[in-house]
Amino acid sequence: MKDDNLIDSIIRDATSEEKRIISNAQKEADKKAKSIIDAANSEAKEIAETALRQAKQVKKEKLFGYEQEAKKIILTGEKKILEQLFSEAKEELKNIKSSKRQEILKKLLMIAKKELGDDAIVYASAADAAILKSAEKGIEIKADENIVFGIIARNKDDSVVIDLTMDSLADILEKRVMSAIINKLEQH
Repeated sequence: MKDDNLIDSIIRDATSEEKRIISNAQKEADKKAKSIIDAANSEAKEIAETALRQAKQVKKEKLFGYEQEAKKIILTGEKKILEQLFSEAKEELKNIKSSKRQEILKKLLMIAKKELGDDAIVYASAADAAILKSAEKGIEIKADENIVFGIIARNKDDSVVIDLTMDSLADILEKRVMSAIINKLEQH
């Protein structure tokens, strides 16, 4: 019987040790599983945050692209309108009444005289040259068939040339207006 008791005692001890080992192993497995789950959750959170940042960046870049495209469309539309307006204005200037034309030519001549003095040679269309010759006696005025309206003034040695033709002045004005529009669009 002693052997039976010894065997029962060994079995009890073995069963107890087995339970303790299983319990410790379960605790260790739970601890490792929790650690793995925590690490996976942390990595998943980091991946989600990175994906969200990237999505926001892509959205921002697309919005910027759309804004730039909209600005380009607006600028193109405004440019076409302005080109049409300037074209119409140039046509109207060609057909301006003679009294107003004479007034404008005199003002242009005064600008040229101020810049070049009485030594200037002034070029204008044949009709405008006739108007200027009757209004101004002290300056040499010549006809130039390439000028539609306005004047081109040069000093005697051709080192200074002032283009005051309506085409040139309209082009300068058009560039300034276009520049202002572009600046306005870039600010928005």
